[in-house]
Amino acid sequence: MAFETLFSSSQSGLKEPTQEVLNSGDGLKNVFAIINSKRKPGIPIPDVNFDTHEVFVFSPGQVSHGVPSPKVQRMLQFENKIVVQLEPVEQNENGYATTVISEPCVIVAFKKTSLPVVVETTGMKN
Repeated sequence: MAFETLFSSSQSGLKEPTQEVLNSGDGLKNVFAIINSKRKPGIPIPDVNFDTHEVFVFSPGQVSHGVPSPKVQRMLQFENKIVVQLEPVEQNENGYATTVISEPCVIVAFKKTSLPVVVETTGMKN
């Protein structure tokens, strides 16, 4: 299934775990208000046609180690759901940086389906 990554960062400002489908510009503005609360200048809000597209926001929330920006590997559409598969996170040989607070997040847009969206991770590479 085709998708477009609108945002991916290890420092999003989203402190709580989030898995949300947005169906309006107001929802996207609210998310970017959080993302831009600590960024000067802020990141422009992506232009999305919500008549034809939906936006999915994924964040595990605040974590107590440094992680790279999450990336969507693929999205798969089934009869009853859409599955978002995230790329595996590869640790360096020293493990995670433990003195860094991260708030990873990825936001993608895709054609409107009105199906529920679930996230799958493909595991951790060492």
